Amino acid sequence: WQKRQAELKKKLERQQVELNKWKKDTADGVTIMREMEGALRKARRDNADLRAKVEKSEESTNSLGQLEEELKSTQNERDEALRELSSLRDECNRLSEQSRDDATKYEQLVTSNEQLQ
Repeated sequence: WQKRQAELKKKLERQQVELNKWKKDTADGVTIMREMEGALRKARRDNADLRAKVEKSEESTNSLGQLEEELKSTQNERDEALRELSSLRDECNRLSEQSRDDATKYEQLVTSNEQLQ
């Protein structure tokens, strides 16, 4: 009986370590999601700022060549922001899938722990 109790205790400890790891991974995923939301808001602000700059440039008396250079720079910045957003969305999707998997494993661990008790 004591041997079985020790085995169950070790198994419970391993499961607790695994559960804590999954909790940390989930917390990391939430942190990344928040960072992605912040990056998206920043990209939107930057896009709005860049549009405002383009409109202001169009109203100014700058030369056509200077306006073309500013437009190219704005487009490059927008393209870079869009690439970053796409990358963040991919990461978000990956983390969402991982979180769903972790939730399933968590439920299995809870059920297992309940059965052991």
